[in-house]
Amino acid sequence: MEINQNTAIVDLLKVALLGGVIAFGMYQLFTAVLSCIAYKNRLQNNPQITQIMQIKASKIRIIYVICG
Repeated sequence: MEINQNTAIVDLLKVALLGGVIAFGMYQLFTAVLSCIAYKNRLQNNPQITQIMQIKASKIRIIYVICG
C-alpha cells in the first residue's frame, strides 16, 4: 500500500512539474508576442495601444504568479 502511495505522489509531482513548465513556456511566449506588438506600436508612435498591451501583460503576470 505504501509503495502505491509513493508512486502516486511521484506521478502527481511529475504532472505538476510538467504543467508548470508548460505554463511558464506559454507565459514567456505570450509576453514575447505582447512586447513585440508594443514595440511595433511604439515605432508607429501610438502610446494608447502600447499602454493597453502593458496593462494586459501585467494582468497575465499577476495570473502567472498566483498560479505558479
